[in-house]
Amino acid sequence: MSITLANASTRFDCGRHTNLSCHGKPKDNDSSYAVNVSAFKR
Repeated sequence: MSITLANASTRFDCGRHTNLSCHGKPKDNDSSYAVNVSAFKR
């Protein structure tokens, strides 16, 4: 089993003179996320 998580915002505040999408800053930086997983025997 492997789980891969990425902190990649798809929402930007555009026009902030950065090199990111739409020259903006990510709106979701430093947000908390929760992931619940369960394993079941087959």
